[in-house]
Amino acid sequence: MPGHENGIYEPNFGEYPCVPGLDPEAIPGAIFWNVYCSGKSDHEGFFGSSKMKLQIEQTVWAMTTDDDILSNTLFTRYLVKNKSEEPFYNYRFGLFVDFDLGCFLDDYVGSFPELNSFYVYNMDNDDDNPCDRGIPGYGENPPVEVVTFLGENGLDGFYIWSLNNMTIATELNENLEKFRLMNGRWYDGTPFTYGGIGYNPESTDTVDYVFPDEPTDPDGWSMYSQHIFKADRKVLAVSKRKQEPDFVFLPGASLQYDIAYSYHR
Repeated sequence: MPGHENGIYEPNFGEYPCVPGLDPEAIPGAIFWNVYCSGKSDHEGFFGSSKMKLQIEQTVWAMTTDDDILSNTLFTRYLVKNKSEEPFYNYRFGLFVDFDLGCFLDDYVGSFPELNSFYVYNMDNDDDNPCDRGIPGYGENPPVEVVTFLGENGLDGFYIWSLNNMTIATELNENLEKFRLMNGRWYDGTPFTYGGIGYNPESTDTVDYVFPDEPTDPDGWSMYSQHIFKADRKVLAVSKRKQEPDFVFLPGASLQYDIAYSYHR
């Protein structure tokens, strides 16, 4: 917050940082800022991808409050800037998440498309403790972690990045494989489809969100109802400005993504 309003940050005069657009009276208990750049000659592209000359400014903050939900939520803002001289067509924003909820080998994931959210939960009510490789688990009554897209740039797709031990869902290495996943296709080009693990080359029932039903619904499509095998889950959430099908990310333009990571137990 400015004190002297001279454009200079002077904490010795009681000034403190704030999040643009956030109520000035809502002072974060902690706030961090960092930046990622792609396109410099001495940098690799994100995840080994081609250099796109993007700059991503990341602001992370948390609130100090007696509110149980708010105090267990981490807020993140990604400000993506096109620093190139070329427009980007078919632009997608992808958020890679490797939850590792306690023991990482017995996690299930799901989505709430209507709430712009996806989440991780344990496959049973007892998180392995200790887990293989000596990693501690939560034990009985493990928590749930939820990721929610806030604001106009919402969750337009939710897909499995890796299922482990499956040739259709190996770690992605090629740019084409990554772009296919961001457009709702497995790395071999097969669209995600409803039912099972989401892979059925014979099906035409394509989906933008995998496992969108509640695990407590025996007739719904969830990892729990499908009895999916134990594995380390990695997922990709996609925002593609569905409200603007012909959107072009122009040079000098920027897009903002506000995302909340919340813990519930």
